[in-house]
Amino acid sequence: MDPAEPIRDEELIARAQRGDPAAFRELVDRWYPRIYRWAAGHIGDPDDADDVTQQVLVRLHLGLGRFRGGARFSTWLYQVTRNAALDIHRRQARRARAMERMQRLADAPAEAAGPVADVEQREMLDAARAALARLPGRQREVFDLVELQGYEAHEAAGLLGVSAATARTHLFRARRAVRAAMLAINFQA
Repeated sequence: MDPAEPIRDEELIARAQRGDPAAFRELVDRWYPRIYRWAAGHIGDPDDADDVTQQVLVRLHLGLGRFRGGARFSTWLYQVTRNAALDIHRRQARRARAMERMQRLADAPAEAAGPVADVEQREMLDAARAALARLPGRQREVFDLVELQGYEAHEAAGLLGVSAATARTHLFRARRAVRAAMLAINFQA
């Protein structure tokens, strides 16, 4: 090969799949600007586009070994970028819904029918806090990541280093415990 001729993507991919860090770095350097442009096109916000780009690079690093060349690399990478952008949109929508719920809770005492409603509201919040405090550590972590921070269960699994099935099990159990605590307050009233 002519030293002045750039290395083709297919060769860099094969070398990176065999563990060559220089080949992976070359792929990142080559594709970073395009990934960022794709992300910015999907997201619009430069900071969020940066986040998406970083997520894509992590997914590229973790998933390059599964790339088999059935599609063009650019097609595969575009799909990874698109999926990461969709994840950001979903997370932002969940956070917005959570903020709306929190705002409704904060506004509820002002709209409530007096001191009895205020006491009931405080009891519910205290019960929710107590239920969260009683959760085993891993359940509390998964609940926090998914319900309060807006991550998907599989993303929480990745952050915590557990399988997606394990994260979903912890989330199910945490939700069940919090729900039971909230229902107990309702039945006492």
